[in-house]
Amino acid sequence: MKPRFESALTRAVALLRTLPRRRDDVRMARSRFERFRAAHPGLRVDLLVDQPPGSPEVDYDVLLQDGDRGTVALSWRADSRTPWSVVYADHWASNYVLSVNDNHVTVQQAVLFFKLVAGERPDLMTELVDQALVSHAIGKNPPDVDDEELQAAAETFRGDNELHTADDLARWLKETGLTTPRLQALLAQAVHRRRLEDRVTSARVQAYFQAHRKAFETVQVFRVETADDRLATRLGRSARKTGLLAAVQRLPAGADPAALTGALLSRYAMELSGNLTTARVGTVIGPVREDGALWIAELLRRRPARLDVKTRAAIRQQLFRDWLAEQRARATVRWHWME
Repeated sequence: MKPRFESALTRAVALLRTLPRRRDDVRMARSRFERFRAAHPGLRVDLLVDQPPGSPEVDYDVLLQDGDRGTVALSWRADSRTPWSVVYADHWASNYVLSVNDNHVTVQQAVLFFKLVAGERPDLMTELVDQALVSHAIGKNPPDVDDEELQAAAETFRGDNELHTADDLARWLKETGLTTPRLQALLAQAVHRRRLEDRVTSARVQAYFQAHRKAFETVQVFRVETADDRLATRLGRSARKTGLLAAVQRLPAGADPAALTGALLSRYAMELSGNLTTARVGTVIGPVREDGALWIAELLRRRPARLDVKTRAAIRQQLFRDWLAEQRARATVRWHWME
């Protein structure tokens, strides 16, 4: 072997002995390895991370390519007095829920993710795939996160989860089985996701707005809902003559006002259903059957689209959803619990 390669081998062994072995410290280990790689330019070196099923610890292998002759694989294990046949008795994928490309999601990660988003997302399986794709994209070039960003993420997280006191937070950590370092890693992940969204969407917001300006017009609608088919028909007929509010105020004889619910809505045009998206001011639409009830609506006002803070946020969300859909279409997704 060449002296340079022999030196790299010796230093790789020393590196392996010092790498942190907790799952929460993998990023730190990768950072150390990148310094090792930079110190040996011209050599092909790679780090493999092994996460034994159900274990809080990880193992590492370093691969060094010796020119055209082959590759040397180095492993180091501290003596825990536990036979390997016991440590690796489970199948390699027994603790995985799914794999997206080369990114694996464990049962523990999935359960935690479900707990955090329960009630907020309609399709958790799609969301779990999306989370794996986001983690993969972030892992390619993870930026540093400063204390100010972490503090802001922590305040947002505590507010969203109603963790107003230190006792609230301690109780939540106990319920979820998380450690404080693991929570900090989650907060850093949230910051990384926001930066990824910025990178994916920031240059495309203006063009998207220009192409979909009509969809972001603000539409004000008065809408009335009822389960009474006959009342809905009569109300719709009357509303086309006098307007919906006047029709409600002059219900036909024998009609029960308690059978009606009304609301004044202000929405983007794209968020409205039926012909309300493109209808002119003063148009009455309905009755329309939806979710087991009937509704009648009158369009009261339509304001031109503006690229303000709220509209920018809505466009960013849509662009990022589109980006995730593209990534899902190209990804190789394997659900281990279905095997």
